[in-house]
Amino acid sequence: MKYKQLVMLEKIFGSKARVKILTLFSLNYNEEFYLREIARIVKLNVNSVRRELNNLEEFGFLSSEKRDRLKYYVINKDFLLCEEIANIFIKSEANGEIIKSKLNNIDEIETAFIYGNSLFSNVHENVDLLLIGNVEEEIIIKELNKVEKKISRKINFNILSQKELNQKIKEEDIFISGVLNNSKKFIIGESSDLILE
Repeated sequence: MKYKQLVMLEKIFGSKARVKILTLFSLNYNEEFYLREIARIVKLNVNSVRRELNNLEEFGFLSSEKRDRLKYYVINKDFLLCEEIANIFIKSEANGEIIKSKLNNIDEIETAFIYGNSLFSNVHENVDLLLIGNVEEEIIIKELNKVEKKISRKINFNILSQKELNQKIKEEDIFISGVLNNSKKFIIGESSDLILE
């Protein structure tokens, strides 16, 4: 999330902690989390997280349920404004952050980035994504289908192993040269990960 967007949302919603927690739940609309899990993900101390969870539950945005000595929180779908509030945070998070939330746990992905005109186009344009790693296409399709529904944009992706990428760089492949020499938004890894082995 860009700094200006973060400041704006803090002013509207009251605190950085609250914004981080609202973002977490909005990007994981149907998922539930417990206190220490949330604190670990958003990198805040437990007391701050507990206070904001209580506020959000009292407000009606979250509901909770105790199971196995843990209290799990989830978005309260019966809350009148739950979708509207969630959409504010979904739109404020760049598409890359939403994609990252779905792909970050796939260990086989070494590097991933958005490239080309999709970095600058409007919200209705397709997203172009390049993935580096030895990962099965079916796994990527399954996860990106979820993202497409959330952001209402089609995601075009290519998968290359590191070996294939190195070979294409050596061959001065037109497509890869164009991608690597222009603007990119890394969502997994960084530019130094693209160097030849």
